[in-house]
Amino acid sequence: MLRGQAALEMAKTPQDLKLAIRELEQATRLAPDWADAHFNLGLVRAKIGDYAGAIASYTRYLELAPEAPDAAKVRDELVKLEFRQERVAFQKDLQGEWLSGAVNRYNVTVQDGVLRISTKVKQMTGKDIESLYGPIIGRMNMPVVETAPFEVSGTISGDSISGEWKRGSYKVDACEVPADSGRFTGEIGPGGDRLTLRFNKKRFRILNVTSIMRMGDSVCTENVEIGTEEEELVLLGPLGGGQVRSGIWFIVAPPNPEQGAYAFLVEDDEIPEGLHTEDVLLSIDGHDMRRTTLAVVWLRLHGEPGTSAQVEVWRPSTASKHTVALPRAIPQRDPAGGSSAACFIATAAYGSPLEEHVATLREFRDRHLLTNAPGRWFVAQYYELSPPVADYIRERENLRAMVRGVLTPVVFAVNSPWLTLLLVLATLTGWRGWRRYRVQRRQMSMRIV
Repeated sequence: MLRGQAALEMAKTPQDLKLAIRELEQATRLAPDWADAHFNLGLVRAKIGDYAGAIASYTRYLELAPEAPDAAKVRDELVKLEFRQERVAFQKDLQGEWLSGAVNRYNVTVQDGVLRISTKVKQMTGKDIESLYGPIIGRMNMPVVETAPFEVSGTISGDSISGEWKRGSYKVDACEVPADSGRFTGEIGPGGDRLTLRFNKKRFRILNVTSIMRMGDSVCTENVEIGTEEEELVLLGPLGGGQVRSGIWFIVAPPNPEQGAYAFLVEDDEIPEGLHTEDVLLSIDGHDMRRTTLAVVWLRLHGEPGTSAQVEVWRPSTASKHTVALPRAIPQRDPAGGSSAACFIATAAYGSPLEEHVATLREFRDRHLLTNAPGRWFVAQYYELSPPVADYIRERENLRAMVRGVLTPVVFAVNSPWLTLLLVLATLTGWRGWRRYRVQRRQMSMRIV
C-alpha cells in the first residue's frame, strides 16, 4: 500500500495513476480485509474516472469499517460517484447513428465530455443557397438537392451543448459554394433521444448559365454571399442496430388523421403475417404514432437486432385494430455499395436490376442526370414518388408489359440519340407532308364542286 501511495504522490499523468492502482490492487489481494487498502484504491480509481471501480472499493471499505470516523464522508462520496457514473452512461448512450428528418443520418461520438457530430451528406436547402439558372428561359429558381460534409465539436455541460461547427464546400453545376463555420449552442432532450443545435450560417446566391456553344454545359456567372440564416438542426436517435426489413414503405396521407398517420405499403411476397397493405399505423411499442413525424416512426422501428417492434394498426376494411410483431434484423448492405433498386420502376418492369434495359437507364441517370442540378432534382423526385408505384406493378404482368412498352423506346433513344432524332424529324416531315396532301386534296375537291 505504501508503494501505491508513493505512486499516487508522484503521479502526473493518467498512466502514473494506473501504476498506483496496480500497487493498491496487489495490496487488497494480499490483505483482502484491510479497510485502508480498499479506501486508497477507491480514491485513485475515482481520480481516473473509473466510477464503478471506485464505488466497489468504497463500498468494501464501509463493509470492513462501518464505524470509521470518515464513514459519513465516504457515504456522501458514493452518492456523488453514482451521479457521475449516471452522467457518463448517459453521454455514452448518445453514441451512434442519429436521424435528421426521415433519411439524413449523422454519426455521434462522445469522449471525455466532448460531443462530435458528423456527416458527409448534410442536405442543403433554400435557406443555404438561392440557386438560379438561365438565360434560355430567364432566371429560373431551381430546387436545391446538393449535400455537403458537416461537422460539430462541442462540450457537454449538464444538458447543454456548445462549441464549433463547420460545413465543407460543395458544387452546384459550375458554381462552387465556399465552406462555412461558426459557433453553435444546443441541448440534449430530457429522454436523451433528441439533440437540438442552433447556429447562424451564411446564405449564397449562384447563377448557372447554360451555354449552347458548349453542348449544354453550365457556366457560373454569379456566386455571392447574400446574408445569414439561423438554422435549428434537430437529431433523433440513436438508432438501434436492427431495423424492420426494407420491404416495408410508408406514405403520408391517411384517410383519417385520427385513425393513423402513416399507411403501410409492402411487397406482396414480403407481407409479414397479420399485416395488410391497407393497414394504417397507430402505435409502435406503445408509443402513439398518429400525430408525429416520419423520422420518429423510423426511430421507433429501429432497435436491438433479434427484438420485434410491436406495431398496432387500424384496418379500414374491417374497422378493427390489430397488433403485429415486426422482427428487427441487421440490414444487409448492397455489396456493390449502392441500391439494387436504384431504378425502381424499370427494375419492376424488366424483373432485374441487372437487365440490359435497366443498366442503360441507370447509366443515363449517372452520366446525364446526376451531373447537373436540374437532373439531380428530377432524380430526387423520382426516388420520392416511384417506390410505391414499382411495388404496385411488380406482381401485375399486364402493367409490367405496358411499362416495358413505354420504356423500350426510351432506351432506344438513349442508346441511339442521333438516329432517334432523324426518325423524329422524318416522322414530322412525313406528317407535315401528309397534312399538306390532305389540304390540297380538300381544296381540289372544293374547286371541282
